[in-house]
Amino acid sequence: MLCSYIYSHENCSQDDVSVALKTDKTTVGKALVSLENKNCVIRTQDGTDKRIKRLSLTDAGREKVAELVDIHNNWLHDIMTCLSSEEQKQFENYCERLLAAAEKLTDNGGNNQ
Repeated sequence: MLCSYIYSHENCSQDDVSVALKTDKTTVGKALVSLENKNCVIRTQDGTDKRIKRLSLTDAGREKVAELVDIHNNWLHDIMTCLSSEEQKQFENYCERLLAAAEKLTDNGGNNQ
């Protein structure tokens, strides 16, 4: 999840990840150390606030995320074959609505307003 978030939010901070994934900062920090050791993530100092570290994926990290996305897409394609074309469109519409609602919750800081 951490790499996927960084993949979608290049140059985010550890705090951004912690809030988005609703995970303790210490847990995120430990995971980042592990990902750095595996050459998947790079931390760089923010240009204006030296206390903030910006996160980005290495080429190896991007490749690993792309592999996982490909596996997911193939799996989803395979299981969607049990649905008609119309049902697939309905499912995609439901997913888009759910994602929009989830993003709205995130934008509101998790408050259901």
